[in-house]
Amino acid sequence: MNIQNVKKILVVDDDKPIRDLLYDFFTSEGYVVATAEDGVAAIRKLRDDSYDILITDLMMPVMGGGEILDWVCKRDLEITSFVISASPFEHVMKHIKNKGAFAYIPKPFQLNHLSHMVKTALNRATLHG
Repeated sequence: MNIQNVKKILVVDDDKPIRDLLYDFFTSEGYVVATAEDGVAAIRKLRDDSYDILITDLMMPVMGGGEILDWVCKRDLEITSFVISASPFEHVMKHIKNKGAFAYIPKPFQLNHLSHMVKTALNRATLHG
């Protein structure tokens, strides 16, 4: 695989087992994966590097997913964002509406479903990019 075609994913979740699960899963699928435990750490990584996909939890201590999406949106970064959350759909939609998120994935989620959504988003970005 050409290294320039390898897609990069940033996973942000305060729950270490979820971060580790997504890291292991997407790494095994051939992606380059970075993780962050909250929004502050995520923004540090987003400043230092570019990513194709952002997968973020909504509710986290210090800085949550909504604030990360605001930061990304203000900088017009070319990144496809997914919000994962155990919060009810209506509550999540209030937070992510107009913030540019590609999709909301409720917890608990199926890894194959999340993988399919990521591939769909990457294909769409390739077709429109």
